[in-house]
Amino acid sequence: MFKDLILFLNRKTKTIKSFLSLILFISLLSISCAKNKGNEVVVSSTGKINTLTIIINDQLWNGEVGDSLRKKFASPVDGLPQEEPLFTINQYPSKAIDANKIYSRNLLIVTKDDKNRFRIATDEFSKPQNVVHLAGNSNTEIIEKLEQNSDLIIKKFKETEILENQRLINLSLLSDKKIRSKFKVSLKLPST
Repeated sequence: MFKDLILFLNRKTKTIKSFLSLILFISLLSISCAKNKGNEVVVSSTGKINTLTIIINDQLWNGEVGDSLRKKFASPVDGLPQEEPLFTINQYPSKAIDANKIYSRNLLIVTKDDKNRFRIATDEFSKPQNVVHLAGNSNTEIIEKLEQNSDLIIKKFKETEILENQRLINLSLLSDKKIRSKFKVSLKLPST
């Protein structure tokens, strides 16, 4: 009988310990969530310098809308010794969207929709990021929106690319100690 009583109490103690552990875990979780409520996790954007990800269905991409996009964003840059595009374009249909694609630094989403829309969002899915939403109810409307806003889009993309390039250069600078000591000038010299 005494042995049964000890076994009974031992089982109840384990249940109470489990219950208290659960209460403690839930309390800690709710406190940590309350502290981080305004501090969302920010994902760093991806992509090489001067790369543009375009989310557009294949039918639009292979038609006049795609031709207009390529003409605007992959046109050759003037003044370079060899021909290079303004942006290297990666095109994906909307059904193939995954995290790697939406975290691109420069993202252009083109859709055929009932409403004509143009909007530039900053840091929508990652940081730093520009997301351009371009929609029209016909190919002509999409192309018109693109024509009207392409200079603004390119300017925004280029500003972000310059800042990202500067950030990358600052990560690996050469020492300028000799220049500072000899000429009393400080320079940021990229290592590559």
